[in-house]
Amino acid sequence: MQLRPAPAAALSAAAWLAAGTVHADDPPRVESASRVAVYQDNDRTTVWTATTGVTGRVTDHLQVSARYLVDAVSSASVDVVSQATGRFHDTRQEVSGSVGYRDDRRSLLATYSHSAEDDWRSHNAALSASQDLLGHSLTLAAALGAQTNAISRAHSIGFSRGLRAYFGNLSIDYALTARDLVEAALAVSFLDGFQSSPYRYLVVDGQAILENYPDRRWREALVLRHHHYFDPGWALRSHGRAYTDTYGVRALTLGTEAVRERPPFDVGIAIRGYAQTDASFYKLQYTTVERYMSRDKELTRFVNLFAGPSVGLTRERMGPFQTLRIDARLSAFYFRYSDFPALRERHGIFTDVGLSASF
Repeated sequence: MQLRPAPAAALSAAAWLAAGTVHADDPPRVESASRVAVYQDNDRTTVWTATTGVTGRVTDHLQVSARYLVDAVSSASVDVVSQATGRFHDTRQEVSGSVGYRDDRRSLLATYSHSAEDDWRSHNAALSASQDLLGHSLTLAAALGAQTNAISRAHSIGFSRGLRAYFGNLSIDYALTARDLVEAALAVSFLDGFQSSPYRYLVVDGQAILENYPDRRWREALVLRHHHYFDPGWALRSHGRAYTDTYGVRALTLGTEAVRERPPFDVGIAIRGYAQTDASFYKLQYTTVERYMSRDKELTRFVNLFAGPSVGLTRERMGPFQTLRIDARLSAFYFRYSDFPALRERHGIFTDVGLSASF
């Protein structure tokens, strides 16, 4: 059962792909990385996520990589039990690969991924590029991608829907001073197809009606980031994000992270807040059947706050490793829903641990 809408994945994928780089200054080598993350909240939902990947340098300019991800979800959320389906368990698996080129001024990266779970199949392809200017003080980057999704109902026959998504990302990074880096990014996506839940029903005049969203949805997000480096070893990384879509949702994200780097250790503390309005067609209760209807808490008015520490250890030239790094972070979070009586508050923790090595 899909807990997160595919539209959210489209914008995040654009940002991830635009950030992909191929390092030309290092000799050919192999890098591997693995992470394990755990999400737990008071809405009786637990998610375990594990990823592992490897990157190989074929030449000084050519890189290939592969990654595998698995999500294990267990939930008895109000979104589930309200549909009389009880607790459910689901596993999502994703495989991805990329090939990229970079010289001392430009890069080009092509990526493909496929994910599958009981009621969702997805194919994603993207192409991203970057160009350094002004002696590496200015970087321009862009990404384009497409996604196809096949949606069904787990353990049932006869329900089949499709969803297509197209996304783009433009960004500019500029070294304002020797200690200040600023970035502006614009992400846009267009979705066409089934975007509601195949399980969520509303009761209208005694009848159970499957919720329904508009098939077409434009989403835009503008992100601004500022990194300031203090002496010695301190950095402050701040960001803001403004979001809007044709469903009527408006959102704002603000966050900052203070980091202390004192090799081989680095520590940090981060805080991030988010607020959004509800979708134009969302209502607490429908008295008549309408063209578009929703009872999804993710389309309501809510705020959330994430905060927590991180720590990392990096060692150079340790045994067979050129670089060996382990890091961990812990975030406590709190959600407050203004227009969702079934769940006024949600809180919990998110933690992950990563290990990476280069040879």
